[in-house]
Amino acid sequence: MRKKDREYQHGGINLLQEIFERNFSDFVRVYEDDYADRYGKYRLERIQTIGEHFLACGNYLNGVVRIRCTNPECCHDCFRPFSCKGFYLCPSCSQKRTILMAEHLTEEVLLKLPHRQLKTT
Repeated sequence: MRKKDREYQHGGINLLQEIFERNFSDFVRVYEDDYADRYGKYRLERIQTIGEHFLACGNYLNGVVRIRCTNPECCHDCFRPFSCKGFYLCPSCSQKRTILMAEHLTEEVLLKLPHRQLKTT
């Protein structure tokens, strides 16, 4: 096993998380005055929860899962941080959900026939 394979490589905070973190506290502060009448006061609590999960997404300090190859000759392993599993806000988690949905449709729902157009509602 090469030493390079075992080195810790932190991906860091992405640009969207950085922008969100910089401006989210301002949004929370003005929510009641600017948005509560239109969207309701109850949403702020939910928005804060989703925002906190998004900011924690991919952070190694919040926990990791160890992935190890089961081949005894390889023994390659890596660590992946936990994700927020958020839809729409987090691009990485949203993309994963989209791929899993497409796989489910292809394997379980659609017939093995050529499709010209598919519309789901």
